[in-house]
Amino acid sequence: MLNLWQNYLEPFLDSSFFVGLVTLLVGTVAFLIYYIQRRDRKREIANILLLEIQSAERKLGLIKSSLVKDPPSLPTDLRLLPSENWSTYRYMFIRNFDRDEWDSITNFYDKCTLIDELIKYNNGSFWNDVEQIRANKQRVLADYARKYRDELSGDPKSDEKKLISFDETTDEFNEVYMRRQWRFGYTPDKGIIDARQYLAEIDLGISNSNIGAKLKVLANLKD
Repeated sequence: MLNLWQNYLEPFLDSSFFVGLVTLLVGTVAFLIYYIQRRDRKREIANILLLEIQSAERKLGLIKSSLVKDPPSLPTDLRLLPSENWSTYRYMFIRNFDRDEWDSITNFYDKCTLIDELIKYNNGSFWNDVEQIRANKQRVLADYARKYRDELSGDPKSDEKKLISFDETTDEFNEVYMRRQWRFGYTPDKGIIDARQYLAEIDLGISNSNIGAKLKVLANLKD
């Protein structure tokens, strides 16, 4: 047995062939682990992309409805792409989509990003309006308060009537002033025009197209 080890096994284990074989096996195992991890990661990203697109499509429907109202508007509390993964991971799908499909996905994400920027800008305009309305109301209320103070006579009954009149006048002002704010709030026309244009350039059914079907296959999803 000792002779077998010394004459055959030990030289074989020390041989470059055995070392190369072990190196090959280790490399093969490492590659298989990398391949499985990459496959699983790609499956995960495909699922994320599909969910992003489907969510954005539903929200685009809400935006489309808002733009045909009178007056047209952009939602202030909506974001099409809270996260945007296509630009980061699209390299993983180079072999999965043809040029037209690739361009369609890229255009979808680009236009959604532009609409999100419009909503953000429009939302800023909305809050500027709110702040201006608050400032105007406080200014007018202060004018009414000064007028009420200057008209006080010291007579409790007379001053009580003036206080009632002050309350009624300020309540009436607030109601009249606020009644049409929804109509005359400032909404930049360019934002509305640009949003309509971007909507017209987006495929609103991309998740139900061949692109969506491929993403479902890549994500290993069953209909």
